Amino acid sequence: MTFVSRALLLLFLGSAVLLTIRLAVAEAESRLHPEASMRSPKVLRAAVSLNPRLASAWIQLGLDAEADGNLPEAETDLLSAASVDHLYIPAWTLSNFYFRRGDASKFWPWAIRAADLTYDDYRPLLRLADALERSPQQVATRLGGGAPLLRAYMDILINEHRLDAAREVGDLLAARHDPADRDRLAALAERLK
Repeated sequence: MTFVSRALLLLFLGSAVLLTIRLAVAEAESRLHPEASMRSPKVLRAAVSLNPRLASAWIQLGLDAEADGNLPEAETDLLSAASVDHLYIPAWTLSNFYFRRGDASKFWPWAIRAADLTYDDYRPLLRLADALERSPQQVATRLGGGAPLLRAYMDILINEHRLDAAREVGDLLAARHDPADRDRLAALAERLK
């Protein structure tokens, strides 16, 4: 390796270290002062150019581009996040993005993926899906219809006083014949009287 090659390599590594430090400081400051995020698009673009697997940076870039009205760039950045991170947050973020656009054809695949990856709280996703599709059976079926999802959906519908819709979801839950749902279904039956 020549002297010039070594110098260029050290310069690149030094820049990467400085950028990493700047990102760490910005992350710490944003945690201390969430209302004043220090994540500038320039810093985030530099970060993803050095490490394209930084899904959180892609997501922030996408949300910033959307806020600026640059929807094609926002979509590209959010899809980049989902291509490097196959977990819940990128799928959820894309579901939200397409919901805000009113694009049901792109919303559903990401919503389904987010539902498959949800590990605790289906309610935010169910609220979006329910706003796009008013048939509770369609929403439940499209999102996989698992017992935890059905329970969460039924609770939402009951809290919104949509008892007929809650009954439809309750019927799907009852068809599973899980004794753990007996009390929940009995309480719904009492409300329906």
